[in-house]
Order: sequence, then C-alpha cells, then structure tokens
Amino acid sequence: MRALAAFLEPEPVHLAALDRLHRSAPPTASAAWARLAHQAADWLTGPLRHDLRACPEQDCRGVFADPGGRRRWCPSPACASRGRVRALRERRRAES
Repeated sequence: MRALAAFLEPEPVHLAALDRLHRSAPPTASAAWARLAHQAADWLTGPLRHDLRACPEQDCRGVFADPGGRRRWCPSPACASRGRVRALRERRRAES
C-alpha cells in the first residue's frame, strides 16, 4: 500500500511560458505512469466524475468529460466524423 501512496503523490509542476504554457516531459517511464495514475485518480474522484463518458465508437476506448451533456463522441476527429456520417446515413435511410 505504501508503494501505491507514493505512486499517487502529486508531482511538482514546472511550467515554462514560451509561446504557450509548456509542461516538461516526465524524466522516467515510472514518472510518466505516476502522472497518469494521479490524473486518473483525480478524474475518478473529483468533481468531474459524474461527467465522464465513454466514446460510443466500437474501436475507440476514449473517455472524456462532458459537463454540458451535449458531446456524443470523444474529442478525436475520427470518432466524430464516423459518428456524424453514420447518423446522416441513418437519417437518409429513414426518409426513404
């Protein structure tokens, strides 16, 4: 349990103001996994947890926050395009 607690400790954030804010890459793979685990724990236990949605596309495993309740697909352009094309084809079939 001690290893898990250390894994989820927040990492200090160092931002550089270049043209835009830039967060430095983690120095090791372990640090990268720790950053992902910390972000997942924040999302699953934080205020956005009720707004998390899974992308309905069959080959996508994306999860995204949808606070307004209006998104249908994850932010990936491929998922949105396929979903819109599929919906358009279904509407046209229903009209015929």
